[in-house]
Amino acid sequence: EFVYGLTRKGGPLGFWEASGDKRWYVVLLAAHEIDGVSEYWLDEYTVGVDAAVTDNVQPNLLTASDSAAYTAPDALADAGRIEIYTGASGQAAPPGFVAEFTELTAAYDFKGLAHAAVWAGKVGSDAFSETYPNGDAWNVTAVLRGNNQIYDPRDETRKYTNNAALCIAHWLTEIVGASVDWDSVATEADACDVTVLNADGESIPKWTINGTLQDDSEFEAQRGQMAGACDAFLYERADGKAGFYVGRWIAPTVTLTAADFLSCNIKEGQAGSDAPSEIAPVYVEPDNAWRESPGGVWVEDATARRVRDEPQFYLVTSHNQAARLAKRLAKV
Repeated sequence: EFVYGLTRKGGPLGFWEASGDKRWYVVLLAAHEIDGVSEYWLDEYTVGVDAAVTDNVQPNLLTASDSAAYTAPDALADAGRIEIYTGASGQAAPPGFVAEFTELTAAYDFKGLAHAAVWAGKVGSDAFSETYPNGDAWNVTAVLRGNNQIYDPRDETRKYTNNAALCIAHWLTEIVGASVDWDSVATEADACDVTVLNADGESIPKWTINGTLQDDSEFEAQRGQMAGACDAFLYERADGKAGFYVGRWIAPTVTLTAADFLSCNIKEGQAGSDAPSEIAPVYVEPDNAWRESPGGVWVEDATARRVRDEPQFYLVTSHNQAARLAKRLAKV
């Protein structure tokens, strides 16, 4: 799983074992190094992590009584621990796990993988349902700041960014294995950084990518999600490199006249009378616990027969961006 930008996700278990009064488990978050974590979620509770508690067998969870930013009840405060490992070079095995299980050694470091090392403790029957509302150890997810090795040709650094053009270039070069023209990528990255105003009057970048790709999905599915998030057009250049444009107006440099055509045939198009008259985008809404959510409907033609299209923008976490994509698709 490859994580771009800011998104909430969990992952498969890399370890799951009970010992003493605790359940110990590891959740694999990404197949690469990440920049860090912005939010911690246990089931549908948000919690904080007390960095001052360094003893690996001591609980480190912060609850609603510690900050209004958290929703977890106080019952969780002494019930568990989360440690995040970003997958950075040289990361060590979780010391609490190595100390608890003699089978585990320093080699148990999940090299190159971002993961959460977690333990959940036993609690009394009076607090069990509140502490573990799903009846078992928590389903651990986190809002990740994803891949931090994305190359930016404008300053020649690798860093965390959700700039759509830079994410597409990273996907093309590091995952697909294609080559790109980095000068062209820089131009597209600048186009993504152009700011727009959202409904709250905030200036936000025009095009960002925030979400997850999986390596068991087909190329076309990955391309569709990446390009769909910023209305990008991908093509093969004459030099064999992969090129792309993010969605924006580009003045034409070629004018076609009658002299350029030998013949012209008109055929029925694929859309015809079934062309969508309204677009209702589906995107990921952070204010809805980072769930897939419907956006507002953009009605392009209120007089036509009602035909709705519901494009799925799973790498978009901005209602403003989803709405702009809906308008662009409707115009096309």
